[in-house]
Amino acid sequence: MRPNLIRVASVLSLWVVAALSMPSPRALALIKTKMPLKDVLASSAIIFEARVAKVDPEKRRLVLAWSRDLEGRTNLAQLNVNLAGDKVKNAEDPEKVFRRVRADLPVVVFASAVRDEIRFLVFTEGSWLSLSTAGKVVMRDESAEKPDAKAACRFEICEIYLRRTFAGTTKELLALLPPVLAGKEKPPAWDGKAKPGLGPELVRGASDGGDPPPPEKRDAPPEKPAEPPKKPGGPPESSERSPERSEARPQQSER
Repeated sequence: MRPNLIRVASVLSLWVVAALSMPSPRALALIKTKMPLKDVLASSAIIFEARVAKVDPEKRRLVLAWSRDLEGRTNLAQLNVNLAGDKVKNAEDPEKVFRRVRADLPVVVFASAVRDEIRFLVFTEGSWLSLSTAGKVVMRDESAEKPDAKAACRFEICEIYLRRTFAGTTKELLALLPPVLAGKEKPPAWDGKAKPGLGPELVRGASDGGDPPPPEKRDAPPEKPAEPPKKPGGPPESSERSPERSEARPQQSER
């Protein structure tokens, strides 16, 4: 019996070590587990609103600038996001991101500490993005009115399954967060039936390097040919010529 007990204890200890060493859902690049908004809020050390300060598709760069604190006092004034690093899990994701961001677009940033990294979940207009950076979450000193630190972040993946967490607009999320964080309201429930994906693509304006393209003409009726001008005081000329009346009459035979 004693060897059996030792064997069972060894197996149980291995299970415990394996469970403790497994990364949390927030540490995974693609979150597929059930994660309601209340869990996102509970695991976030700081939450703040930011704005897209710069979009550079050619260099695969994106800059997010702090706007206001929503939970905690972050010391991060700017997130310089690299979308071309080796941490990108899906090669198609950066292009999807650039089609959904533009200058001055508001975003909501959720930051949490995972081991020796800061993990960011960024929400904007129905899309969730996963970022990370080396370091620790540092709160802003009470005497500092605004944050002043910058962080070089790595883009990792578009979190398509987090549309089950929240899939509304940025304006709607910013409206519901204050009463939820204050404990006055409950966050929306997790929607397991929501289809994974991203929010709508945005049309780029002049601030992003050009005016939006003109709308395509679809199913347009064919243009009518121009009518010939009418003569004053008379009937309109016919577009077809009438047969000539000056045809030679047949000559009568001489008697």
